[in-house]
Amino acid sequence: MITTYNPEHLGDVLMIILAPNANQQVVTTNKNVTRVSDLSSDKTTGYNIFGIGKKLQI
Repeated sequence: MITTYNPEHLGDVLMIILAPNANQQVVTTNKNVTRVSDLSSDKTTGYNIFGIGKKLQI
């Protein structure tokens, strides 16, 4: 797992990388969380959580 949070360059988003990018991806967003998954296996490859700094008051 790789995580990154760089509000100066990416905005207020926490990126969580769980696996390499798939050739074909599905992106699903529910409120402030976006799930990125492999189209063929439905395996989650990552998440983007928006507004996390504001929520955690950092």
